[in-house]
Amino acid sequence: MIKRLLMLFIASVAFGCQTTQSTSEPAPASGSSATQPSLRELHDKAVEQVLASSQSSDPFLRANAIEAAQNLPDRVVPLVQLGLNDPHGVPRFAALVTVGKLRLRSLALDLSRFDNDPSPSIRAAALYARRANGQKVDFNPMRDFLVAQEPEVRGNAAMLLGILGDKSAVPLIKELSKVPMPRASPTKAAIVRIQQAEALVRLGDDASLAPLRAGVYSQFDEVRVLSTQLIGRVNDKAMQWAMLNLLKDPPIELQLAAAEALARFGHNNGLDVALTAASSELPTARGQAALTLGLFNDPRATSALANLLNDPEEGVRVAAAAAILGGKKR
Repeated sequence: MIKRLLMLFIASVAFGCQTTQSTSEPAPASGSSATQPSLRELHDKAVEQVLASSQSSDPFLRANAIEAAQNLPDRVVPLVQLGLNDPHGVPRFAALVTVGKLRLRSLALDLSRFDNDPSPSIRAAALYARRANGQKVDFNPMRDFLVAQEPEVRGNAAMLLGILGDKSAVPLIKELSKVPMPRASPTKAAIVRIQQAEALVRLGDDASLAPLRAGVYSQFDEVRVLSTQLIGRVNDKAMQWAMLNLLKDPPIELQLAAAEALARFGHNNGLDVALTAASSELPTARGQAALTLGLFNDPRATSALANLLNDPEEGVRVAAAAAILGGKKR
């Protein structure tokens, strides 16, 4: 069984968030459409959940709230400001990535204060955010992050270059990806290779689709889940038939990843998998199901998300909120 829920939110992979496989009862099954809240009510409740989770005692949930707030233009700046000043590195990382992704120039002006942050991932994210906002910065330290012996740092650096979108980084990533990590576990080393491949594909190097496709058949479940999700996120429709086959291939995290990929391709084949997982006894599966359901334009997905907003686990509720705020119009 997979030990952690991969790629639901940036911070979960960036800092190697470990989630337990403890169980909790999901909320009761949703009722008829007549009793379901309106889309406006769902939106408002999702906003309330994001605001509540931004004050959570769990730093990963605070980070998740920041990421969900990327779809709230009138709320994102104050939440990112809180994240930039958070004592824990995970929300700081999420806040810095958001500053870069949304080009929040007003918040990018004072990011040099992170130059001496104890976390190399934070320093890399601050460098990315400043560069994304048009600042002239010395980008050479990114080379050091790309060859760091800590797998998370190396993977984060590649991810940041991928979302930055500067195609001139392709030769650099390819060159430095050959530097070995002798102390990394096989699983972590494989995850880094997948992150590097995704970054290269995002930068236009379609030859790097091959490692992503191979990762779908890895011996490591975590690598299979991540690769399958990324197949969808880079829109590799050549893998459509493989995704259809994976819908029947446990564990549930892999099936949900295939459902997500197919939804991104515009197909509803994985909806039943997501609806079933929404009632799983595993909070991680329910959270992943929530984010997957947000990609479907179907009233059953809306009904399930309304139910997940009442889940006993805060992580599931914030995932449902993120899906409602960022998913397709239903």
